[in-house]
Amino acid sequence: PHDILLSQEGNQTLYQKANVAMLLFCLSAINPTKMKKAALHASQTLKPGGILCFRDYGRYDEAQMKLSSQRNKKLDSPN
Repeated sequence: PHDILLSQEGNQTLYQKANVAMLLFCLSAINPTKMKKAALHASQTLKPGGILCFRDYGRYDEAQMKLSSQRNKKLDSPN
């Protein structure tokens, strides 16, 4: 496992090694102010021309609300 909030530049294990990188339900677990940095760091694992794919919850979508209620977590109400 690797921390998506840490730069991969200089990490010879991961830097520019992949053709495709996937962020599946990762961004919703990160502070919104750090999402751009996380996507940038994930893209550093890609070879030139590689593809970054992501899928996540939309803020307050049904799946996120159901998951949070099952885990007894309260989401801030939208303003």
